[in-house]
Amino acid sequence: MISKWLSASEIAEFLSATVRWIQKRSVTEHWTSRNEKANGGIRKTYQIAALPEDVQTAYAASLKLSLADLQSQLKPPAGHQKKINIPRYNGRGAKTKEIKPIDAAADTDLKIAALRAQLIRAYNDSGLSAAQFITAYENGVAVPELRERLGRWGNIHTQSNFYGWLASYERHGLAGLAPQYAKRHGGAGASLDERAKELIQGIYLDPRKPSIASVERDIKQFGYELNYTIINRYIKDEIPLSVKAFYRMGEKAYHDRFDPYIERDYTLFKAMEWGCADHHLFDFVITHEGRIFRPWLTAFIDMRSRKITGWHIDVVPNTLTIMRAFSMSVDTCGLFGNLLIDNGKDFKSHWFAGTAWKERRTRPEKDTLDLIEGVLHDCGTKAHFATPYRGQSKPIERFFRTVIELFSKQQEFYVGSNTATRPDDAKLYWGRINGRDRIEVTYTLAQLREDFGNFAAWFNSNWQHSGQGMDGRTPDEVFAANLEVQREMPEAMRKYVFAIREQRTVQRNGITIDGISYYNGELVRLIGSRVEVRRDINDVGKVAVFSLPGCIYQFDAVNEFFKDRGIAEENIRRVRNAQKKAREHLQDFAQSAAEVRRSKKTPAELLAEQARFRVIPGANSFKNLEVVGGEPLAVINRRRLRLPTDPD
Repeated sequence: MISKWLSASEIAEFLSATVRWIQKRSVTEHWTSRNEKANGGIRKTYQIAALPEDVQTAYAASLKLSLADLQSQLKPPAGHQKKINIPRYNGRGAKTKEIKPIDAAADTDLKIAALRAQLIRAYNDSGLSAAQFITAYENGVAVPELRERLGRWGNIHTQSNFYGWLASYERHGLAGLAPQYAKRHGGAGASLDERAKELIQGIYLDPRKPSIASVERDIKQFGYELNYTIINRYIKDEIPLSVKAFYRMGEKAYHDRFDPYIERDYTLFKAMEWGCADHHLFDFVITHEGRIFRPWLTAFIDMRSRKITGWHIDVVPNTLTIMRAFSMSVDTCGLFGNLLIDNGKDFKSHWFAGTAWKERRTRPEKDTLDLIEGVLHDCGTKAHFATPYRGQSKPIERFFRTVIELFSKQQEFYVGSNTATRPDDAKLYWGRINGRDRIEVTYTLAQLREDFGNFAAWFNSNWQHSGQGMDGRTPDEVFAANLEVQREMPEAMRKYVFAIREQRTVQRNGITIDGISYYNGELVRLIGSRVEVRRDINDVGKVAVFSLPGCIYQFDAVNEFFKDRGIAEENIRRVRNAQKKAREHLQDFAQSAAEVRRSKKTPAELLAEQARFRVIPGANSFKNLEVVGGEPLAVINRRRLRLPTDPD
């Protein structure tokens, strides 16, 4: 009778070898084995069909059979309908596991199933028997790359295991190859009643993130004595990760990890069809006008090519910095068809984006729609606003991470963005600490603007981008290959588009913006009327006046003080700072006046004080003065007036 599994002693007998030598060889050559009960104990047996050919030949000779006859009898029946000898059940009472539907499998399980399907196809194409394929696969000869990628999920040490995959794949398709975890009886919460589960969830699913030890302690208030292990197993195995993320970490954390999203396909865009803009706080410090601070970058990029089209660096981000960056973008690359921008109030300003942001939420009034729609409207660019607090919706955020790695971290005065990335010496830029001298910051705003300009030019022309649709090409190369028509802005139009926009009522002395008065004799006929005033972002000496609601150009108004001097917006900021500093001396007078007011006595307090010093008529010495409050007035006055003691 042919045995399909033999012990080491049985193999040693027909090979005329020692049991120890057989055991060593089985370990070295990775023989397929299993443990089975024998004589009240456990012994290891080896599958004959998977043993090396010399062992099979010796076994066939002991049975007086040829090797071909032995292998034919060891070969499993053909067809999945025929019974397969599964060692675990040995064909008696074998159970078929319930297969999870494909849509219920996790992404990681689907990847494993796909790799297992590739393994089955490799077996079908190999022309080897199952035993030969398994041996070649386990030894790294057949499809080694699949063996490496599958890891422990690709273990097929026995034929029965591999046949199980084949049968499951034939019956259930890809779902049959996904890992099927046996469900424990009752799950992790089998010993818990529904009330206990509700209490654990109610205590643990809290935004204050209580520990499991806290849950163990607090649940005792409700009459439950549960140990740490039971609570931990229930929380770990029975409460989904999505639920824990939502209730303990917040809606944003849930959105970032679990909400489905539509992946943006950049290859469908043309250059300058879509742009993106946002602010970025640099991770290093500079010095400017006596201050040490982290500067801000406002940048515009083309979403198809990732090219930096425009940028501006300043002390703080605002609508003016956006306009200057956008002006550079128009000068170098033309106009965008669509622009994805942030939800910040400076990007949503009426001056820059018109009323587009309001139309997302409310129906604007007709008078509002009749007013100027902003710079983007004038440029023929449609504004789109990113979802608030969703960095994934703005592709420029990926560019800012590149700026951090390639530009910010190369700076001498790098301070990091948080405590985890902050160098030890960062605090010394602001002052002396723990006996260590202050580090002098010498990097200026002008130097930074020059350096970033060189970086932007290098990035556009030399950075080999690996993003979607880039194929290792530079932004300039992709931009040139995908630009159909560059939309230019006429110079005459730029004068009125790139300007600060304010609505004012004309007064007798003209129009006032930021404390600066503008006048033109023609304003007389518009006194009391509402007008729109546009002032160039780089020249505050002159403004253009437009009548409303048609926004029709009327004339220019000038300020005599600023006339022909071209004073830029930064000078206004500098003047305001000087005015603020010049008023500091007023605080000294205010403090002195406050001290006087606190020490000044009221009439009632003065009368009460005089009543304590009543002098008896005819008295000629301190001894004859009236005693007030239990103490002779002579003593009181002597102490107050510092008089010498009277003689007795």
